[in-house]
Amino acid sequence: MFDKLETVEARYEELTKLISDPEVIANQTEWQKLIKEHSSIEEIVQKYREYKKEKQRMDEAKEMQKKSEITEDDLKNEENEIQKLTDKKVEEIDSMLASKEREVMSI
Repeated sequence: MFDKLETVEARYEELTKLISDPEVIANQTEWQKLIKEHSSIEEIVQKYREYKKEKQRMDEAKEMQKKSEITEDDLKNEENEIQKLTDKKVEEIDSMLASKEREVMSI
C-alpha cells in the first residue's frame, strides 16, 4: 500500500508542477485533464501526508525516550495516541484507494 501511496504522491507533485506550466495552461484541454487528475488524488495525498507526520511524531517520541527526555510512561501514552491516529489514517487511505481503484476499473 505504501509503495502505491508514494507513487500517487509523486504523481501529485508532478501534476502540481505541470498545471503551473504556462505551456500546459495554454493548452486548455490538457490543462483541464491534468487539473481533474490532480484534484482526484489530492485528498488521498493529504491523508497520506498526515499519516507520515504522525509516524514522524512517533519516531521523535521514541528518540526522546532514548535520550531520557521523556519517561517510559509518557512514551507509551504518546505511542498509544499516535497509533490510534495512524490506524484511523490508514483506514481512511485504504477506503479512498479502494474507491479510486473501483472508479478506474469501471472506466
